[in-house]
Amino acid sequence: MIPLLAGVAVSEVLDVSLKWPNDVVRDDDKLGGILVESADGVVVAGVGLNLWWPGAPDGMGAAYAADPGSSRGPQIAESWVIAFLGLMDGSPESWPRATFRDRCVTLGRPIVWDPDGYGLALDIDDLGGLVVENGGNRTVLRSGSVRHVRPAGR
Repeated sequence: MIPLLAGVAVSEVLDVSLKWPNDVVRDDDKLGGILVESADGVVVAGVGLNLWWPGAPDGMGAAYAADPGSSRGPQIAESWVIAFLGLMDGSPESWPRATFRDRCVTLGRPIVWDPDGYGLALDIDDLGGLVVENGGNRTVLRSGSVRHVRPAGR
């Protein structure tokens, strides 16, 4: 659930949306991502975010249309850490699921996942899993690569 909490913290600091489980997006453009690693009982979480990217390639973007200045990055980082640590103080049962759902652009969209899954993203369950339906069968994804299916020509 840590990547989801990190995403909620980013969405509280910036006006961004989230693609389950760990992408930061706006208008279908990826602005950044969340990385969580653990080893020997230690967990490290971070966010990589494009603050400004003139001429970004299709599908990519930045948080700001113009250079926000050299102080904005550290300000965002500090605000994110404060928001993230505040969310980590809660119990797993009290995580801000509704906030994640409100910010999650994956819900309601057809998706594919490795190795050969396809379905409609319906919901985020109590433990942060992505609930997907295909042919009347429901599956809960816990991690992995999920790609949105885009209409032809987009």
